[in-house]
Amino acid sequence: AALAGQNLDHLWAELHRIVADLMPARNFYVALLSPDGSLLSFPYYVDEVDSENSLEVYPREGLASRVIAEGKTLLASAEKDFFAKADFIGQPAEDWLGVPLVDRTGRPFGAFVTQTYEPGERYSEEQVALAEFAAGQVSLAVQFRAVDREMAVRGIAALVEETADLDILYPGIHGLIAELIPAAAHSFIIARIDHARGLFVPVYWKDSHEDFDALRWGLSEGLSGYVCSGEGRSFVYQNGATEPPAGYGLLGVQSAYWLGAPIKAGSEIIGIMMIQSYDDEAPLTKEDEQLMAAIAPSIGLAIARTEMLRRVRSGRPKA
Repeated sequence: AALAGQNLDHLWAELHRIVADLMPARNFYVALLSPDGSLLSFPYYVDEVDSENSLEVYPREGLASRVIAEGKTLLASAEKDFFAKADFIGQPAEDWLGVPLVDRTGRPFGAFVTQTYEPGERYSEEQVALAEFAAGQVSLAVQFRAVDREMAVRGIAALVEETADLDILYPGIHGLIAELIPAAAHSFIIARIDHARGLFVPVYWKDSHEDFDALRWGLSEGLSGYVCSGEGRSFVYQNGATEPPAGYGLLGVQSAYWLGAPIKAGSEIIGIMMIQSYDDEAPLTKEDEQLMAAIAPSIGLAIARTEMLRRVRSGRPKA
């Protein structure tokens, strides 16, 4: 499963299924550090008692954070009155097992946790060893995925350097992103900001449900308006799970997921990149948001450079 090359959302579900076949794991979740190491996200969370939003980030608290900080497996038991003394968030478990996910340098970047609530349901030494083996394999898969994404960012940067024609550049960027974000194969939009008219104007789009050919919308409208307001921030939204920002909401055809990242030229926001997923089985994740945010500066550079060349060429005297 780790080497199958599937996206991480599917990998977490497959990991859960395999582990649950071999040990009590009805309750299973994954915790990952944010890129700067200050926050935690829970991209996969299945629990009989508690729930977490996979698109939110949280302070580094609780036992999962402790496992990541120490880089050591932790087996905690209610039998030893552990949860009454520990920094535990949520309903105390009967047995709680957390295993760190570690990169090739030995630095922990996350953990996966399985816990039981059933009285007398305990984890054996053999089951702890199984969980640690699984963590090693999954750690490799996550690192392979990170390398893929880093190569995609570099590929887009190289494409920007080599291509001055936006009509060639935009489809090239779309193709690279679609290789890593499956939903992007069916929906990927780049819209420019027209400050004079106060509108978003699509300049490139591929979408299975909407036609952006003549579509324009106001700069304060929709989730794109939220992303491009203020200093600009990327945002990922899941219908029915994420609360829309106050004063903003989805426009057009309802999608299951929406992801947007601002495009900047210097400090000025000049447009937005968007992906819409109409399929619950093709989610957009915090990982995808980070990728889009990493790619956006290259696109902003390409647009600014191309427009400067056009201005220079249009200003040349005719021979």
